[in-house]
Amino acid sequence: MAETRIEKYKEYRNSILSEDTPSLKEVKISSEGETKGDNSLKITSTLPMDEVMMALGNQDDEVVYLRKHHRRKVIFCSVGSALGVLLVAAIIIVGILLWR
Repeated sequence: MAETRIEKYKEYRNSILSEDTPSLKEVKISSEGETKGDNSLKITSTLPMDEVMMALGNQDDEVVYLRKHHRRKVIFCSVGSALGVLLVAAIIIVGILLWR
């Protein structure tokens, strides 16, 4: 039977959740070149408010640009379709008038 996703990544999850995870500890290098871990947390899960506000401002500009781009694309397709329908109608009308 195939291994499920839960079984496949069980060891990986346990290594992340363990207390001695290397990414959460501050690594200190002694004068002899040995590395020693400290129990204080080096990384936090929060972002500075300035970074968040700047990212939101950039997203607003990107959203406006994407909306304008989408609107232009819809207008272009609509106008192209309308011109195509008018061309076909004109050909049909000219054909009816010529074969009458």
